[in-house]
Amino acid sequence: MTLSGNEDNYVYQTSFFFFGLSPAYRYIATTINFVFNFFTSFLYYDDVIYYGKFKNRTTPNTVSGELKISGVGAQDGGKFTLELNKVSQRNSFIFKIISPVPKPQIHVSPVACSKDSVRCKLHCGGDTSEAEPVTFQWSHNPEVKTENITIDVINQEVKSFSCFMTNPISQKESEPFANPFYQEKDNIIAPGGIAGLVIMFLVVVEAAVGGALA
Repeated sequence: MTLSGNEDNYVYQTSFFFFGLSPAYRYIATTINFVFNFFTSFLYYDDVIYYGKFKNRTTPNTVSGELKISGVGAQDGGKFTLELNKVSQRNSFIFKIISPVPKPQIHVSPVACSKDSVRCKLHCGGDTSEAEPVTFQWSHNPEVKTENITIDVINQEVKSFSCFMTNPISQKESEPFANPFYQEKDNIIAPGGIAGLVIMFLVVVEAAVGGALA
């Protein structure tokens, strides 16, 4: 992650932090001080290196200004700022250690959902306690970004549903859930189709009766 700009940046990672000075800073840096939650975590000054909180886990490169901190956990998340040549830079990074999302599972309610149900609810679930922030998406309509959806006969052309769970470092897809309302296209009766068949049947019956009476 290159330190540049003048805003707080949220960065999500799994096992290490990586910092690097942009090229414009590399050749003028005589003092590099990475500050973690207001305490020095790494200091390079006059060829002397000081390791703070992340001692034994820090791999610096004083030529390029790169710094890698390995073996990090949730307790290591926080705000990092840079002091370059003893001047505090305006930009900072807020690091958070998160886990990849679990493979989501689709749960249906009611459990006895069938083609005879009026409607059913699908829930895209999984333990996301250490994976937040998490977003959701559904295969039949990528615009739907909620954990829950409702399905009914309107969805009869959709053969199955699957959901996606995503966070800044990973994405997983659920197993497909077979749509109980699904019908092959040839078997789908368009709106008004039943009424049309009834009217046609009545016309045929009236024609037959009229012919018999004549």
